[in-house]
Amino acid sequence: MPAPQPIFGQLSLLIVDDDPEIHEDYTRTLGAANSAARLQRLEREFYGNASPDTAEIEFRLTHTFQGEEAVEAVAAELTAGRRFAVAFVDMRMPPGYDGAEAVARMWAVDPDIQVVICTAHSDFTWEDTIKRAGRSDGLHLLRKPFRPEQVRNFASVLGKKWELRLRGKSQY
Repeated sequence: MPAPQPIFGQLSLLIVDDDPEIHEDYTRTLGAANSAARLQRLEREFYGNASPDTAEIEFRLTHTFQGEEAVEAVAAELTAGRRFAVAFVDMRMPPGYDGAEAVARMWAVDPDIQVVICTAHSDFTWEDTIKRAGRSDGLHLLRKPFRPEQVRNFASVLGKKWELRLRGKSQY
């Protein structure tokens, strides 16, 4: 298993949604976080006074438009010696896998990915989604339309959780 990426570095995120406009929203939202992280890093290098405890995380985004593509992307990352920390997965992506099935299959490839199910619909229960995905640990819910700060918060906090979980596994 590849070593976890550093908390205060770059984390790989997977965006899974069939709507290209939603991908643009994620890129804008997380791109702003990347700009803040770069600025903070430059400030720390120049002034030497920024605390690493407050450092921002930079995100490397991979975009897929269907669940099947997402599972392939997870496998390709592992083959390349990298891993996704967090996946933002739309619940409805016709005609292929829906979000719950995509998550279950992604976890079969890499069980450590933190997943945020994103949906605007309420035609499914959270309990059913958990049952179909296979577990609740590492599964989170974000309702659309989402606010940019919600996405940045999920990405940062779950990225840190992912790394700490992998570090804990490597100590045993």
